[in-house]
Amino acid sequence: MKRKVSPVIVSLTIAAAMLAGCGVGTAEVIPVEKITSEPVQVEAEAEAPVEEPATVVEEVPVGVATAMAEAPEETQVEEVAAAPAETPMEAVAETPEETPVEAVAETPEEPSDLPEGMMYSYLTGEPVEESYGQLRPFAVMINNLAPAVPQSSIVNADLLYEAYVESSITRLMAVYQDPSPYDKIGPIRSSRHYYLDFSDDNDAIYTHFGWSFVAEDRINNEGRNTINGMFYDGSWGFYRTDDRVAPHNAYATGQGLIEIAESLGEPRNHAADYQPNLKFNREDTTPEGEDATVIELPYEVNYPWFEYNADDKLYYRFEYGEPHVDMETGQQLAFKNVLVQFVAQDFYLDDPILQDLAVVGTGDGYYFSDGKVIPITWEKTDYGQATKYYTLDGQQLMMNPGKTMFQIAPPAMNVTWSADATASEGYGDQGEAYVEDTPFDAPEEVAAE
Repeated sequence: MKRKVSPVIVSLTIAAAMLAGCGVGTAEVIPVEKITSEPVQVEAEAEAPVEEPATVVEEVPVGVATAMAEAPEETQVEEVAAAPAETPMEAVAETPEETPVEAVAETPEEPSDLPEGMMYSYLTGEPVEESYGQLRPFAVMINNLAPAVPQSSIVNADLLYEAYVESSITRLMAVYQDPSPYDKIGPIRSSRHYYLDFSDDNDAIYTHFGWSFVAEDRINNEGRNTINGMFYDGSWGFYRTDDRVAPHNAYATGQGLIEIAESLGEPRNHAADYQPNLKFNREDTTPEGEDATVIELPYEVNYPWFEYNADDKLYYRFEYGEPHVDMETGQQLAFKNVLVQFVAQDFYLDDPILQDLAVVGTGDGYYFSDGKVIPITWEKTDYGQATKYYTLDGQQLMMNPGKTMFQIAPPAMNVTWSADATASEGYGDQGEAYVEDTPFDAPEEVAAE
């Protein structure tokens, strides 16, 4: 049986705004109504490269953020993509009601039954040494376009996030408790501002290579110490390979990232009062839900899906029509948990390719584990506060120990699941067509961002 989840798809609302008398560094901000839409589909190449100058300087666009609590200075947009069709000014859409989270309850901490010096990992719920488990992780932006696949060392990540960036493409964020063993992490790509919140959920040290103008303003305005590869390109842990053209060839060493973080004065350990946002069962506990051995997530470019293996109780990931593997090991990505979080999607009036995600608020989602699925809710009360996940009875979600894949999706996305092992046959064909039909023949000197 296949079940389709079809959240309410709402029309686009765009209020036109004009900017006048802009200074060189600051743009006048004109309030614009938020719009909710399905992702912008782009037929041509999703990311057009730009030439790399001796000193990285990024173009300053004029834009208005429609979904930021504070409208930052606008300084740059990373990718150039085909402009979407104009939306009529008369279009009026209702904003979908946020799903309330009622009577949510924090699950009390259980006393540890581990030997002295051991703890349960904040990221996976598995037993680890305290000296390891108290390390602040690194959250690294990972390129997920066809020319960047397969990526390196992502199979070693404890958590992996996927969300739209623009032009219907997605980007990954890999979270490593300790990246030091890995000499090749990447390809690393640029920041989007909402990934800062995903990083904050894990008290992580955020790593990227470039930024959108909204992300740059937020990082600067909030005084964040992020690791930006643009400032270390070719030195101190960041390097380029010659097997791929830019911007798909920027990598970092784990030890280099640690050294940069130390130079920035970033604490290497969690604070003594740190409270993680994820909760885990002590032992594997199968959710009491529907059968879900195949999961399909129709992101329009890479078309990822998961297939459950009952022998090891893991979900194996596929995209672009084939297994999603790690370049360094050849190992396919596999996860104990897959968590789908529906987040309202908005766009910027002056740059409708660049999007915002309403990560503060409440919403719905699904939790997959052990071949089962249950509905969940999520809540983030403010920026700087961690996202919490709940079951429908208001109790905090207890996840099974192991690695988790977070799939951040707009409410309009039809996430499907099935108990039929053949349900995914042919699912990735559209992703394969994208790989074949999209030219990525940029010259070697193309810039990383």
